[in-house]
Amino acid sequence: MHPRRYLMAVVCLALASSAIAITVRGEDEGVESKAEEQAVRTAAREYLAAMRSGDAKALLKLWTAEGDYVDATGQTFKAHELLRDETTRPVPVDEPADAPAVESSLRFITADVAIEDGMMDGGADGAGHGGRFAAVWVKRDDRWMLDSLRETAAAPPSPSPNERLQPLAWLLGEWVGKSDDAVILVSSHWCDGGCYIERDFVVRGEGREPVGGTQRIGWDPVAGKIKSWNFDTQGGSGEGYWRRDGERWVVVSKEVTADGQKSTSSAAYHPVDDGQFVWEATGEWDAQSAGGADAKLPAQRIEFRRAKERK
Repeated sequence: MHPRRYLMAVVCLALASSAIAITVRGEDEGVESKAEEQAVRTAAREYLAAMRSGDAKALLKLWTAEGDYVDATGQTFKAHELLRDETTRPVPVDEPADAPAVESSLRFITADVAIEDGMMDGGADGAGHGGRFAAVWVKRDDRWMLDSLRETAAAPPSPSPNERLQPLAWLLGEWVGKSDDAVILVSSHWCDGGCYIERDFVVRGEGREPVGGTQRIGWDPVAGKIKSWNFDTQGGSGEGYWRRDGERWVVVSKEVTADGQKSTSSAAYHPVDDGQFVWEATGEWDAQSAGGADAKLPAQRIEFRRAKERK
């Protein structure tokens, strides 16, 4: 079914389905009000039947000549023009078993004007995002007709922290890298229910004490970026933001050593394939930490390969 025709049917499904919660408010909530409510429901059922059979003439009779429809994107259509253009053949619109749940209220402004306000969820499978609609029903020559239908799409749900980090899932697992004078072991895994990637590393070089540390990678909702926090076993720490650059990931970090020396580094992670990535880094001390000496830190390039998983 064409999306616009489905959206135009939402109000009818809402009133026609016995499972829908309808609230009627107004000054006259007696027998007469109930009768008018039933009359609006009857008009909705007629509209739905016409939609299911593709009966353009019957549909046109249930819209006022000046009736208009505004879809969720803000486009405005004259209902008669839209129906003449699009309802040209029978189109089955039987309500599916997992149809979105709809709740609406019907409010009588006058004896001849009723406003329906409703909300539709995303459906049983959660595929849709739902939204709101408002319909104006008017009584003309003892018949209830649609005069206006407005729809507003609900904002799609924000991705979860885990979904934000999925592009970096290739970092997970055990890795080993070698430099000229050291071996670097890195173990990466999800933590805190998948909200973070935790990376534990240790650097081993001949004739010196191993240096280790931990890095946590997560989503910073304020900055709207992936962020990492680093802590090493010598008391240093740092934090940086990640951005994608083609096939690489670039991380610009601010670091501070245990004795207060500050530096800025830029590291690039370039995945070669599922079993290998290249890490390259450059950096420099800040002016005060450099103390007038060469502020640049030695450039580094290390190839990491997957190692066997720990048991």
